[in-house]
Amino acid sequence: MSAKSPLYSLASKLVDQFSKSGLVLTRQSCHQLLHAAIGSVSPEVASNKNIPIYTCRYPETRQYNLYATIKRAEKCLGVGYFQAVGIAEEIIESLRSAGVGVNQVQLLLDPSFSPAGKKTSIQSTEEKSRA
Repeated sequence: MSAKSPLYSLASKLVDQFSKSGLVLTRQSCHQLLHAAIGSVSPEVASNKNIPIYTCRYPETRQYNLYATIKRAEKCLGVGYFQAVGIAEEIIESLRSAGVGVNQVQLLLDPSFSPAGKKTSIQSTEEKSRA
């Protein structure tokens, strides 16, 4: 399974789910929200830095960034804070249910990942713990 497929299929489901509730969400903005939530910053950063996105079995190994997802929803979708909170919670719940996250242990220990990629992901993780 490729690294993109967990987010790709989840984005399709979310776009359909949000369109049924009346919110127009493009695939691109959905991917922006998913990447903000898992801490890989953005689709561009994740692909350039080869951030390991995977489906995991153990819920304690996954972390999600609610604050970054709220801010990204406000910016990308042009919605107010409270609507952005609801959207961010749905995004994170979908990720949690699907078991999708960033393999932070692999990211930190695997020498094939660049120091810049590690630094980007670590900074994003530190933001999660402060929020």
